[in-house]
Amino acid sequence: MMRKENIPEKLKPLLKRWEKQEKEFYISPDNLFTYNHHNLKYKGGEDIPLAGWFASNGKADDKYKLSKEDVEDIAQELLKYYKPTKWTLILDWHCNYQCPMCCYHGDGMSDTDYYKDRGGQKKVISKDKAYERIDCLVEYGINSLSIMSMGEILLYPYWKEVSDYAHNKGMDLWTITNGSLWTEDIVKEAANMGYTDIRVSLDTISYETYAKIRSNKKEYFERAMRLPELLMKYGIKVNVHFVEQKENKDEKQEFLEYWKDKKVDSISIAKQFYCENETVKDMYAEMGKEYIEGLCTAFGNMQTLPDGNTHCCCGRMFEATSEERKLESIGCQNVMEDAINNMRTAESEMRKICYRCGMYVPYSDEKIMDGWKIIKNSERETWMKL
Repeated sequence: MMRKENIPEKLKPLLKRWEKQEKEFYISPDNLFTYNHHNLKYKGGEDIPLAGWFASNGKADDKYKLSKEDVEDIAQELLKYYKPTKWTLILDWHCNYQCPMCCYHGDGMSDTDYYKDRGGQKKVISKDKAYERIDCLVEYGINSLSIMSMGEILLYPYWKEVSDYAHNKGMDLWTITNGSLWTEDIVKEAANMGYTDIRVSLDTISYETYAKIRSNKKEYFERAMRLPELLMKYGIKVNVHFVEQKENKDEKQEFLEYWKDKKVDSISIAKQFYCENETVKDMYAEMGKEYIEGLCTAFGNMQTLPDGNTHCCCGRMFEATSEERKLESIGCQNVMEDAINNMRTAESEMRKICYRCGMYVPYSDEKIMDGWKIIKNSERETWMKL
């Protein structure tokens, strides 16, 4: 059986193929975005999630539920229309911390292992090269840019000039910081440069724990703890971030309640990851986590590394350096098309990486509680103030 009315245009080619195959199916608002009682989000253009017909209560009748293969067919069809509007440009790798859980500077990330095949990532790019990459992104249609470092962004010597350049090109800016070097004057500058969102990585509200997992410099801790309120004062949305580790796992609720009381814009609680054999692994991996092709929430989070290597998600950035993936050589459009085509190729390297990746998240569940929207999946829990 089939529901024909109100079918979005982007799904009609797929449904016609299903009809030719004499496939029995039923698509409704209740089953299109639900699989095994989890809510789904497809990547396929803004009109897909915004259309009123696309709404789910997460309680699809089992009689009409879509199979895993059906969901994958829909996800792959909609990916054809996906075009990112956000991009992460990584400019530097230096950091003033050596957090043990860090994917770049933590345990096991020495010159003899992680950077052995990734030496090109360990560099600082010039202003002119940064401008060149920004021009490429603007031409492609990117309007939101994360100006990032593999360490602390304020240690990049040209962060102000590059931020100004991107903002003058019409881009909204965001970044991630450990907060240790930020003063009120720097926050004012960031607001004037067009920064709209900043994540502050904290992992605790206790100095004793902070000294174990981040830095034992008390002035760093105090600046980092003060930064979220300074950002809100100057109109920058703030996310405070907590990575669950053995040293702080009992502090998660205390961290959450503290920042809820401060009325920050969002709070994220993530699991710890490490890199092994070019794959991101989850320290607390769920055994048998289901892989549904085309649905990973990380896919499309475009990243260009200091050496120019460009990837379609944060998980792939841990692969070894490849001359074939330089942004200047292949362009934004080709990076995206190549990634989507690889997603459809049964024996592609991308699929093999996705199958092993601890950051693969096919679905998230949402609820509203006490003025907060809570989004939870296998990798993290995010609280967003309403």
